[in-house]
Amino acid sequence: MSLSPSVGELVRGLHMPANAFTAERTKLKGMNETNATVTLPAAAADEASVRRKVLEVANLTQVPSAGDDEDGNEGNQAVRLKFAGRTLATRAMVLVTVRLMSTKAEVIINCEKIVVAGILCKELKARLEEEPTSK
Repeated sequence: MSLSPSVGELVRGLHMPANAFTAERTKLKGMNETNATVTLPAAAADEASVRRKVLEVANLTQVPSAGDDEDGNEGNQAVRLKFAGRTLATRAMVLVTVRLMSTKAEVIINCEKIVVAGILCKELKARLEEEPTSK
């Protein structure tokens, strides 16, 4: 018998300022970037629900936002949630950005470990698309 943890459990949260997040994300563009577009359920399309779901999937730390996006476009209608962490084994940086646009979201994962990014993206997409359960 063997137990395999989810990819999100193989990551440890990392505290970093917004400018360091942006600098690291710039280094990890191109082949080190994985993204997906998600249709959010209407009952879970708010910022708090999305934040909670991301933190349930992966052991990340939310990065404080400066109120503008990486391209310097202040006042953009989309809300950006940023999360950072490192893999436990290789200490590779894992950066997650979720851009909320009404009932849609774009999930962007930057990580030098392409397999980790791909699996994490798939798990986040599935969790964000789930309907909320009533308690």
